[in-house]
Amino acid sequence: KSLAILSAVLVGLSACKKEDPQNPPMGIPTEFYISGNLQGKQVEAKTDSPSNISANAGLTCLITLDDPQEYALIGIGSTVFYSAADILALKGKSLNYGMGRDQALFVWLENGGMLSSNFTAQDGNSSFKITDVVEVGTNATGEKTFALRGTFQCKVKDNVNAVTTNMLSGNFTILVAENSI
Repeated sequence: KSLAILSAVLVGLSACKKEDPQNPPMGIPTEFYISGNLQGKQVEAKTDSPSNISANAGLTCLITLDDPQEYALIGIGSTVFYSAADILALKGKSLNYGMGRDQALFVWLENGGMLSSNFTAQDGNSSFKITDVVEVGTNATGEKTFALRGTFQCKVKDNVNAVTTNMLSGNFTILVAENSI
């Protein structure tokens, strides 16, 4: 009898899946954002309106700031086509910075200056990880859209003053679309 109880307890425990409280599974998001500590200052670009989000070729998400000429951008494989299967396969991947397949790009454009991860070499402290991917629906042209959530940090260089600084503790939930080939 005690063996049956022990078996039932073990089956019950193995059926429970413990979720990571720091990274719960993502449902369909109602808000998209890019945030972090840039040049020692907490920054955030966010929107709940997909009209402010550009889901283009490559995997690019641009979120405007208060001024429509200012924005934050995350791009993945900016020169590469991605299918829905390719996008789903990004879940859990750590990416390097660059412009090629499965490489990341971060840009912050504000007050007439652009800070970009593409303007400077990255170091061992730079990271970019996609922690979750969920299909959201389709865009106006019928391409499947996906929300990607993740973390990042990188070196960025100012295109005006050529000063290199860091983007630390970056987080994002962005919208991207599969590419029509």
